Amino acid sequence: MLAFWFCGTNPMDAALVWTNLNQYGLSTLGSTNRAIQKAVRKKYNDAGIKVIVSAFGATEFPTSRGMDAATCGRNLAQFVIDNNLDGADADYEDNEAMKAGTG
Repeated sequence: MLAFWFCGTNPMDAALVWTNLNQYGLSTLGSTNRAIQKAVRKKYNDAGIKVIVSAFGATEFPTSRGMDAATCGRNLAQFVIDNNLDGADADYEDNEAMKAGTG
């Protein structure tokens, strides 16, 4: 699981590294970032492991920040497709929104 994708700023941390794998000396796996992502994902998938991205976490509060849930969902889905991932995990921790009944 790659952490984290943020609705407001997109990939951070390991998710950001995944979007730029071609910068990390992995040329034996492919000549483009897309090819390298596919090769790395295949190695994990062959071992029975899915490669997913975790969205939000304890530092992104999309509802409290007034972000549109449908737009965030579409953008997250597009990130998964564009970056050769198996899926996404919604690590939704917008506690203030949940307390207010809007989460």
